Amino acid sequence: MSNVKKILKRAIKHGFDLASVPNYTAHTFKAGLFEFLVENDFSVFEEDEELYVGYDPFLDVAKVSIEDFTMKVAPLHDEGFFEILIQLFKYITVACKAKEEPKPDDDDDEITTEGFSEDDSEELWL
Repeated sequence: MSNVKKILKRAIKHGFDLASVPNYTAHTFKAGLFEFLVENDFSVFEEDEELYVGYDPFLDVAKVSIEDFTMKVAPLHDEGFFEILIQLFKYITVACKAKEEPKPDDDDDEITTEGFSEDDSEELWL
C-alpha cells in the first residue's frame, strides 16, 4: 500500500506522463478530458489553459494543467480530490485504448452520376 502512496505523491508532484497515449496532442487530450468529466457530472471550466474541476460551480476541487506530454493535478480542496483523481486515471485509460478513427478517402468528395442519365434536365446541386 505504501508503494501506491509513493506513486500518487510522485504523480501529483511531477505530473502524469502522457507520452504513451496513442495519437496524442495536448489540445485534443484536453478537449476529450473536458468532455469526459462533464459527461461524468463534474463541474468543469477552463481558464488560462487550465481546467478547474469540482462537484458544483461554486467549489473547485482540482486544477488540471497539460503542458506538452505532462498532465499536472493540483488539489484546491481536500474533500473529493481523490475521486477526481480516479476519474483522471480512468480518462487516461480511455485515451490509451482509443483507436484512431478511419479518415475518409479523397474519393468520397467526387460527385457520382449514378442513377442519372444524360437526358435528365435536372441540375445537380451541392
